[in-house]
Parts: sequence; C-alpha cells; structure tokens
Amino acid sequence: MKSLIELQSVDLLMDSCLKEISFIENEINDNSRLESIQTKINQLKKNIDILNKALNQLNISIETNNNKVLALESRLYGGEITNKKQSEATVIEIDSLKSQTTEYEEKSMQCIIKLEPYENELKNTSVIYETTKTQQNDSKTHLQNKLENLYTKRTNLQEEKSYLLKNVDKDYLEKYLTIRKRKPNAVGLTEKGVCSACNVKLPTGELNLLKESSSISYCKTCGSIIFYIS
Repeated sequence: MKSLIELQSVDLLMDSCLKEISFIENEINDNSRLESIQTKINQLKKNIDILNKALNQLNISIETNNNKVLALESRLYGGEITNKKQSEATVIEIDSLKSQTTEYEEKSMQCIIKLEPYENELKNTSVIYETTKTQQNDSKTHLQNKLENLYTKRTNLQEEKSYLLKNVDKDYLEKYLTIRKRKPNAVGLTEKGVCSACNVKLPTGELNLLKESSSISYCKTCGSIIFYIS
C-alpha cells in the first residue's frame, strides 16, 4: 500500500512538473507580441514608402511643368513667338500647365501631411519594439533558468518513480496504471470514512467490507483503488 501511495504522489508531482514545463516552454517560444509589433512596423513602412514614391513622382511632375512653363514664357516674351494665334495658344498652354502644377502641389502637400503621423507612429512603435524585445529577452533568461530546474526535478522524479515501480505489487500496479489513464487520483485512503480520491463519505457497510477485504478494493463513487485506514 505504502509504495502505491508514494507512486501516486510522485506521479502527481510529475503531472504538475510536466504541466509547468510545457507552459514555460510555450512562453519561451511565444514571439507573438514581437511579431505583432513587427507587422505594424512593416505596414507603417509600406505606407510611408507609398507616400514617398507618390511625393517623388509629384515633385518630378512639378519640376517638369515648371521647366515647360519657363521655356514657353521665354519663347513668348522673348520675341520668338510673333503670331497672335500661336501666342494665344501658348498662353493657354502656360495657364494649363500652371493649373496642373497647382494640383500637383496640393497633392504633394497632402502627402506631406499624411507622412508626418506615419513617421511619428513608426518612431514610437520602433521604440516599443526594442523595449518589448529587451523585456522579453530578460524574461526568457529567467524562464530558461526556471526550466533547467524543472528539468532536474523531472529527472529526479523519474528516478524515484523507477525505484517505486519495482516495489509495487504487479496486480495493484496494473490496475493503478489503467485507472490513471482516466484520472490523476487512482488511489485513495479512507480518512475518517471519506475516500481521499473523491472526498465522498463511504457508507458504514462499505467501510466494514473494505476493512475485512484482502483483495483489491475500489471506491464505488470514483472507481479509485481504495485502502482502509482507521
């Protein structure tokens, strides 16, 4: 009985240890927070790149139009164009280019206005990324140390379990392992008439039968192997 109870105690400690190991390993491997921030940074950079390309193209168009206007005005006011009809057409073309340039300049200003908040947000988000990365690295170092201690604990428990397995009656061990596939508490004691595996009070008749039994007995409520103690 003692070895089986001790085996269950070790198994319960092992369950807890393995659960904690799994949790910490997941924590160490979880980079979702950084990945989320990086995704935001990438999107901000993409938005900034789109606006900068549009701004560059607008600036090229503005410069091209300005050069065309200068060339046309030079011809118009330099005496190169003397025909009235041609002169009027040139004035119309100049006005059209200037109007188009004004539109380009307005669009350029809109791009600049949109760029500033994106650039500020990118700067702030990059700072958050670096801060989070530092905090996460520090946390992972702490968790890794904790994990190493848990690995050691797991090894010690495995060794203790191996020793106990050699000392448990084979029939009891077989039943114990079968029950434990369904639930953690496969063994219980009658503490003050209560099954320690399910905390249910056993009827007096059942307690008396259990007290006199020499074979493997089970709690009728939870199905665990049960031992009588006074």
